[in-house]
Amino acid sequence: MAETIIFDRANFPMIWVDCLQGHIHFLPATKIQIEYFLWDATGSSLDQAWLDRLYKLNERVTPKKISRANYWRAFLTGIAPIEVEQYAGWCGDGPDEGAQYSLPTAQQWQDCYKEMQAREPIHWDSATRQRLSGRVNTLLDQLANLPAPPKSLADQMFLDGGVLEWVTSTEDGEYAAHGQTSRSWDFSGNFLSRRFPVKSVPKSPDDHTGRTLYYGFRLLRKEAGT
Repeated sequence: MAETIIFDRANFPMIWVDCLQGHIHFLPATKIQIEYFLWDATGSSLDQAWLDRLYKLNERVTPKKISRANYWRAFLTGIAPIEVEQYAGWCGDGPDEGAQYSLPTAQQWQDCYKEMQAREPIHWDSATRQRLSGRVNTLLDQLANLPAPPKSLADQMFLDGGVLEWVTSTEDGEYAAHGQTSRSWDFSGNFLSRRFPVKSVPKSPDDHTGRTLYYGFRLLRKEAGT
């Protein structure tokens, strides 16, 4: 497993995906990762006031209080693709300089999902655990069997039953949302499923047009030039 797991700048695990020849975040981006970004980033237009507004959409919860009834609150949602780009740029700085972080395309997300459906859930070894902070270990423990015991790596990574994830559309240059929300996270009156285009997205931190509480993201990491 040591060859398939690496860590992003916030020290969260990423999984190797054969079909993409790159790594992808094990989970959708969490609030913990974005908080690390805000503490460390310079020159970003995103600040604590921006984050507080997102938390009004999807309330923050401490790792110890994650449960089957609220596990989606671990993830950052309401974020816009243009804001994800700032986080992706920060991830590629510092010790990961030269690596490229980006939203996956719609096709890349679908290919990853199919591969992870065929792979077994992983068990974190002691070396990986030692790399993680106490609250990240707690978060992984609390999420281990939610929303249900995983039958595949796709289940464990919440590619279904987590949040809707931003992807770039290869068809029209717009954005789409892939994934599937929890059946208990029914804010719109409908069970939201994967693969639907999104035409209206926020253009700036102060733009709330199209800002929706169940849109999150995970990033693809590839070496420069690949």
